[in-house]
Amino acid sequence: MLSFAQIKTEAQRITRQAGLDGVIPVPLERIAHSLGFESLAFDGQKNLAGAIEYSKKRIFVNSNDPATRQRFTLAHELGHAVMHAGHDIMDFRKNLEGHQADRKELEANAFAADLLMPDLLFREAWATRQGKFARMAALFGVSLQAAEIKAKNLGLS
Repeated sequence: MLSFAQIKTEAQRITRQAGLDGVIPVPLERIAHSLGFESLAFDGQKNLAGAIEYSKKRIFVNSNDPATRQRFTLAHELGHAVMHAGHDIMDFRKNLEGHQADRKELEANAFAADLLMPDLLFREAWATRQGKFARMAALFGVSLQAAEIKAKNLGLS
């Protein structure tokens, strides 16, 4: 079990390791590749967001979801790859959204938020974009809700 500070450090580490420190929106497929994973789309059910097949180094993302949801799902699955190595995991929508989520799911959600919206870059962008959530969401390639949550967690709103 990792602390949220350790999760943030892991997100920063893999971004740096991939040579993508400071790049936004974060090119998640390049990060997956740097970790040895292949990202694949699947035509999935409404309740299944994504999955990781660790043994074959494959991450699956539901292609029926909006692009911002697909990005969050891929970042979430990368969190599993980094923090929960060796485990195949299927993520249903309720887990990703935090309802009745276990500790691994909460960790993967925190990782995804930190990977997609690094604190320092988010704070800098917040200042130059006058705290407009829609502009922040577009810049980082995340949903409006994700940008709002990040701003709240950083004490910006």
